[in-house]
Amino acid sequence: MARKSLTITLYMSELIYDFQNKAFLTGRSRRSADMDAEAASNIQASDDDEDKNQALRSIQNAYSQLLVELSESVQTDNGTTASNELINDSTNIVISLSLPSNYPLALKDALTSSIHDYIINKALMDWFIITNPNESKTYAELSVAAIKNLHEVFNRRERPRRTDPNA
Repeated sequence: MARKSLTITLYMSELIYDFQNKAFLTGRSRRSADMDAEAASNIQASDDDEDKNQALRSIQNAYSQLLVELSESVQTDNGTTASNELINDSTNIVISLSLPSNYPLALKDALTSSIHDYIINKALMDWFIITNPNESKTYAELSVAAIKNLHEVFNRRERPRRTDPNA
């Protein structure tokens, strides 16, 4: 059966930026509404080694879970593999997929965006379990919505086309 190959690259700098930015904005918005300045600042991720290492570990854990979700299509002979060794902030995530021949490659951007959203929401859920458990529930729900959207995009197929029998 014919298959299509698709390689998706997620840039770690973008993942870290999105993670830190969402943690920062969440902390800033909670400071004015629900909590004092010190508690709000504690949930905001920074470039400090402790924060960055936890962010990287959370991103790596989310990526590992993503591999489970996509396991039937992930090509393990190339791309990034998940392991217990902490990834660093310059390691991009490369996912090589083997997809059915009728998968619409025009959905690559939507699939990439869905994967990015899932990893970030899952990583932030992990972060907020440590820094603000009440907030983790929101990101748990967002990661469930993101994986549902990911499966929606991932399971799309092109309609068959009739070919001219005289061609």
